[in-house]
Amino acid sequence: MHPAFPIEYIEPVFRPPSEAQSLILPVTNGCSWNKCTFCEMYTAPQKKFSVRDEQQVLNEIQKVAQQMIVQRVFLADGDALALSTRRLLTILKAIQEHLPTVNRVTSYCLPSNLKNKSVSELQELADAGLRMVCVLLHNSRFVIPAIGANCCIRMCHTELLYIAIVVTTRLVNGGVAHGHSTCSAKG
Repeated sequence: MHPAFPIEYIEPVFRPPSEAQSLILPVTNGCSWNKCTFCEMYTAPQKKFSVRDEQQVLNEIQKVAQQMIVQRVFLADGDALALSTRRLLTILKAIQEHLPTVNRVTSYCLPSNLKNKSVSELQELADAGLRMVCVLLHNSRFVIPAIGANCCIRMCHTELLYIAIVVTTRLVNGGVAHGHSTCSAKG
């Protein structure tokens, strides 16, 4: 008889295509913004944004270590960088300690939460193993307030690459790339 899977998920679970072979480790539930009209990923009632209990996440990492060898981890759900740097560092250090074969940790990230981290905080996260954040950029004035797409892209290509976190960006509806201003968020 096989032991129960060591991680508790609230379905549905989402991840980028590049993370198909990754262990999905939920550290939050849902999306901290969750107002994009084009996105239906986190609209189910059970996907309302919340932060998972830190001790539960740490226990799950230890249980995973007893059952499997892991090379990649995706910190789920919609935006792990909504967590404090202290909490993220605790999780990343537990991954390093208990899952030493992990060579990449990835997360979704909203531009606003990326902006809330200082360069030194991002350096700490990179040093602790965060290797890639998937940032969704689109043309809404509600999703990228006070940043602007050009600023966010510049930040992604200077500060973040400087500290070795690879940032993937996806421009939705061509709005940012082509200068259109169609609204795609509620707010």
